[in-house]
Amino acid sequence: MDPATVLFDEVVENGYQGGIAQLRRFVCQFKPSIVPEVVVRFETQPGQQMQIDFTSIRRGKKSLKAFVATLGYSRASYVKFFDNERAESWQQGLREAFDYFGGVPQEVLCDNAKSSSSNGMLMQKVIINYMSKCFKCRKITGLN
Repeated sequence: MDPATVLFDEVVENGYQGGIAQLRRFVCQFKPSIVPEVVVRFETQPGQQMQIDFTSIRRGKKSLKAFVATLGYSRASYVKFFDNERAESWQQGLREAFDYFGGVPQEVLCDNAKSSSSNGMLMQKVIINYMSKCFKCRKITGLN
């Protein structure tokens, strides 16, 4: 029951002779207005940022781990599934995301990584390795 209905029963017992609709209009002016939470989208320039994280997806007793890489500007995503969150999975996910998107952004943000203390170095290693391979490939093919 809504508050006006409960209140209506009580005020009728005390001699109120108006209708419930009239009581509802009166009561609603005391109801606090709910202000929707403002969502501020974090904007970045093209090529500036990629956000990465793992998320768990339950499949019965075993959970599947999804490596998710999302570009900050376009919100385009790359997803790769693993059965773990080991360093090798992070490395493979990063390399494949770079290949999928066609390059390396200026910065890679990692959220809530269980092995976050080593992830900074891990990402630097993967990015440097990826960039050196791209550079070698450009030299061989003559692309600049």
